[in-house]
Amino acid sequence: ADGYDQKALHLFAEKEGKVVAYCRIFPEGVKYPETSIGRVLTHPDFRNLKLGKTLIKFALEAIKTRFNTTECRISAQDYLIKFYSDFGFQDTGKKYLEDDIPHTEMARK
Repeated sequence: ADGYDQKALHLFAEKEGKVVAYCRIFPEGVKYPETSIGRVLTHPDFRNLKLGKTLIKFALEAIKTRFNTTECRISAQDYLIKFYSDFGFQDTGKKYLEDDIPHTEMARK
């Protein structure tokens, strides 16, 4: 827990009462000046269903309808840069380690 959950909109998919995919969305000014998406995850047993793509589509739609913007900034694990670029996110050039995992800041207009 990082103290941000109370400020987030939580999206998740469940099957038979079990959460199989999850992400949280922040309004502008919480994590970044723009809205942001974080803690995106899919249970390993369900990764072949492309729930991550569906989740990001829903998250971006929620940002558009709830916060009236398409601007979003994320902290992406480097191996997912292509995944997020397919949704219009662009590498900002900011690279860093988070929990010893290489990350890249990405932004979407």
